[in-house]
Amino acid sequence: MRISIYSKINVVIVIGFLNTFLVGCSIMSVNQNDSTAVSKAVEVTQDNKTGMSHYQGPTISNSPKQNNNAEFQEMALHATKSAHGSIRYFLTLTDHYEGAWRIYIRAIDDAGQVFHASAVRNHVKCELFCEINDGLDIELTSEYMKQHKDKGITMRLYGPTQISSAPFTLSASYIKGFLQSGAFKAQ
Repeated sequence: MRISIYSKINVVIVIGFLNTFLVGCSIMSVNQNDSTAVSKAVEVTQDNKTGMSHYQGPTISNSPKQNNNAEFQEMALHATKSAHGSIRYFLTLTDHYEGAWRIYIRAIDDAGQVFHASAVRNHVKCELFCEINDGLDIELTSEYMKQHKDKGITMRLYGPTQISSAPFTLSASYIKGFLQSGAFKAQ
């Protein structure tokens, strides 16, 4: 039985594609409980014109703690550092859902501290029903980040009608890894 050169090439292409896909998937997945992996996954970009630096933490998947409340699919920390060294931290939440827009306006942590939740991205597509992609940012202070690097952050989001999301948690290891990356070591 002879195998043509084209069959061999197709097999090599398929194996190469599968290998690239599987390696790519493993790179994209960062364990939020591994501070070293989180630290290594932080992406840094610099704007030479303004002197600003942007730090993007890896995106992690969220698992709901309650089935009867809305949940967020992804979350990540990001920060901006000015040319003068001041840092602003943000927790970004991303969700995709169907139905009515949830209109979250604030977040409350497990200690009762209230934070403003800013919609940074909304995409609505309606045909027979509506599909909504939301992106929210919650600004966190440097002091808050330092206070929670050993215990993590657990919050819920609330809309104007007091309906809440399921609680979501960003682990202490994720926060430590993010703060240990690059320019934050001196903080």
